[in-house]
Amino acid sequence: MKDKKVLMVVAILVVVLVVFFLVRSGSNQLGILTNPVATPESQSTAITPNPEPTTVQSGSKLSPIVVSIRGSNFSPNNISAKKGTMIIWRNEDSQSHSVTSVGGTELSSGTLIPGDVYSHKFNTIGTFKYKCSIHPTMVGTVKITE
Repeated sequence: MKDKKVLMVVAILVVVLVVFFLVRSGSNQLGILTNPVATPESQSTAITPNPEPTTVQSGSKLSPIVVSIRGSNFSPNNISAKKGTMIIWRNEDSQSHSVTSVGGTELSSGTLIPGDVYSHKFNTIGTFKYKCSIHPTMVGTVKITE
């Protein structure tokens, strides 16, 4: 029984590390990026200011949600997810940004230079508003449910 638990923990750590390095390297082999990288021709139509909430699928496995930061926007910027979900913010822009809680301390990425990734696992139910402290008009919301 103990060996199975240790093996499960090791397997989970391996999966988390693989996802992290794939996201960091720009690979989308696991299909975890929520939006394709916009080209200059499509960038103005690929980013919408208030898209429908992105929701994690039901079931026992919680897939991470990736938020792209590009064109001075969070995309998606309105997320609904289940407790225990990992949200990954990836700076795909040419300038630095941050992910900073509004009215709380849940999120605090520090400065994300282009290519940086910040992740946070939400273990508390509630609505979490955030912004880019460098560009305060960039805002987003994460709603966590049971």
